[in-house]
Amino acid sequence: MRYSMAAASLAHTYGNIATFANSFLVNLFPPNYFKTNYITSTIAYRDFATFNNNRKEFIKKQKPMIIMRPRIEMDMQDELPINQTYLAQRIYDINNDDIETGNLQNFFFDQDNKRQIQFLLNALRITFDVTLVVETQMEQINLAHYFKNRVRQNWEMTQVVGLESYISRDIMYLLAKDAGYADVFTTSEENRIGEFLSYVNNNSMYPVTLKYKNASGRHEFFRYHHSHVNMNITGLSIDDPSKKGMVADECLINFTLRCDFNTAGLYVYLSNNDTVFEEFRNEGLYDDLTGVETIVPIVTPQKYFTNRTMPNGWQVFTTPAFEIDTDEVPYPLDFSVLLNASLNEAVRYHKQHGIPLTTFMDIVVLKGDREMEMGRREYDIDWDNLTLYVNNCNIISQYRFVLIINTEYLNNLLADIIKFREEK
Repeated sequence: MRYSMAAASLAHTYGNIATFANSFLVNLFPPNYFKTNYITSTIAYRDFATFNNNRKEFIKKQKPMIIMRPRIEMDMQDELPINQTYLAQRIYDINNDDIETGNLQNFFFDQDNKRQIQFLLNALRITFDVTLVVETQMEQINLAHYFKNRVRQNWEMTQVVGLESYISRDIMYLLAKDAGYADVFTTSEENRIGEFLSYVNNNSMYPVTLKYKNASGRHEFFRYHHSHVNMNITGLSIDDPSKKGMVADECLINFTLRCDFNTAGLYVYLSNNDTVFEEFRNEGLYDDLTGVETIVPIVTPQKYFTNRTMPNGWQVFTTPAFEIDTDEVPYPLDFSVLLNASLNEAVRYHKQHGIPLTTFMDIVVLKGDREMEMGRREYDIDWDNLTLYVNNCNIISQYRFVLIINTEYLNNLLADIIKFREEK
């Protein structure tokens, strides 16, 4: 059995934690309290794209503000408990081909065809230096004491959080090539992405999610998993007001939020089919290590990955994220490419018989972590052409398309269709 390894893009996972931490902190304050909510990173040009004024005017007009500056503490990560166990350590070297002796954990396993994807666990730490900016010293004093009483300081807190771990595109290409879906990565239309995602999820121990065509024009794949995030808030302090003349103009509150969490640091593809490895060496799929300078914020909707929130018989089929890269409104998203053969068959049957597709399909559209409202015309759906039109467009926001299907209804329908064809 041959294998290839590729590093996970931890910049994406750090960004995932950043959006969670930001949401956690914002929810500690009254609703809509902050007029500006900002996580600093090198993608600032996107965040400031809608502002034409300079920094001074920006700060003056947008208080109260919450600003988070992430710091990744590599030197402290070895102290994390899991990193001191074999769960997070390679116990074989790069010259050892006996990968079965390693400590990798199972992720994807196609038993019939002997294809596997495994991962190496990492415990990571990211620290956020947080600054709250208000206009008056009275508001600064009241807000600082409110926060001190609102959440316990210098205390370990734990929350279970759903994260999305970026899977190397090269790893997914090897799997697609091995399984006969290489055209998904090599053709411009990529019209079998829905079939490929269904194959992956049918053989995966974790849900695999999709970011629909990023800025480079390529899909990105993620492994959804839960992680215990250990948090600690320390160093609450207030600064002397910055004055403009005799009047306080800018008052700061500072504190630090530390987050420890577990995720995958390495993915390994294993297969008995030697021909799929012809393009790669056993080690060295490096395509995803370049082009990312810092954290990449990813918003993961927590409730849509568990069927406990769904009505009986319904479940989430796919949840691709997407970004809007144009000022043109409405923004179209063709979701027909996300359907598999069974759904395409059901769509054809319902169209032929004049039955609404909403009988077995439902769509939710998220902007960040907020559910958009179709009744307010934030988006429209063209069911005839299977196209979503987003009217509430913002190039600095992340959107997510959630397709929910009635599996109980579909299973019965497809069984009836097959039986009818056999009798015919």
